[in-house]
Amino acid sequence: EVLLKRCSYTTNQLSNLKERNMDLREDIKNANAAIFEYTKREKALKEHIHKVKEVFSNEIAILKKRAESLLEESRSLQRKNEKAQNKCERLFSENMIMKRELEEYYAKDPKKRKANR
Repeated sequence: EVLLKRCSYTTNQLSNLKERNMDLREDIKNANAAIFEYTKREKALKEHIHKVKEVFSNEIAILKKRAESLLEESRSLQRKNEKAQNKCERLFSENMIMKRELEEYYAKDPKKRKANR
């Protein structure tokens, strides 16, 4: 009878272990499925990040070229502006000289001033 009880106890333990083993196998199966999904998503994210980096690199290169072009254009306009400013200053100076010469000319003969008006 004791032996029968022990056999029954051992059979129950085996049955419990089998059930536990089945549960663990199911847990492992679910864990593997979750790992597979995670790995799949991780790979997709890495590919997406790579594409985004590539797009941004291209955009940055385009913007850099545009900035360099605008900088050169700005320098060119600055040079043209300086030339125009120098020309204006020269013309203003020439105008002042001509005005002074005209004043001196009219100062010598005031009648010519009235005749030219």
